[in-house]
Amino acid sequence: MERPAPGGQEAVVATEAELLLVSGGPGAGKTRTALLLARRLLDDQPPGRARRLLFLTFSRSAVSELLERAPTLLTRDIAQSIEVATFHGFAHGLINAFGRYVGLGVDPVAVASEAERALNVAPAGAMTYDDLVPAAVDILERAPWIREAVAGRYIAVICDEYQDTGNDQDQLLGILAEGRRLVCLGACVRNPPGGCSAAPNGGAAVA
Repeated sequence: MERPAPGGQEAVVATEAELLLVSGGPGAGKTRTALLLARRLLDDQPPGRARRLLFLTFSRSAVSELLERAPTLLTRDIAQSIEVATFHGFAHGLINAFGRYVGLGVDPVAVASEAERALNVAPAGAMTYDDLVPAAVDILERAPWIREAVAGRYIAVICDEYQDTGNDQDQLLGILAEGRRLVCLGACVRNPPGGCSAAPNGGAAVA
């Protein structure tokens, strides 16, 4: 089992870097460290400022695991200030909330499988899971006021399992975290949007 390097967790929690890559294998403590950093960031917010943080991951099981861990590390108020979602779930919610303003209609968007689409049995206007994140990115890029309304909710964005992201997720992260803190947790080193200390343009990486 891999362990964080000595002082690694403390360095992550204390950092003021706007862009942070936390790299380590399963069991290295990345998620616990990220929750402790989230607690510090939310505690540091002055009264009257937005106190929400977005934690994006890939699977519902990861969301459930994170929510199970949170009560042991966070106060109830802090835990309620962390919005945990899958990339697909977050994108779907954004589409249904704001898609009407860019011509997608007022009805909720259904999600269908590739098989349902291929068999022509998908509901009218349905999107596949692969469609969701690109559609959300398109909305945010086409309407600056929507981008600011969505991204402005959060003081920071944390991405779990960053090694599994692709270009679509990178674009979404880049938009949501513009001018804000972005923390990427990954089992391997791959530069997040904007780079990290492994790249020449700044940030911090902790193994």
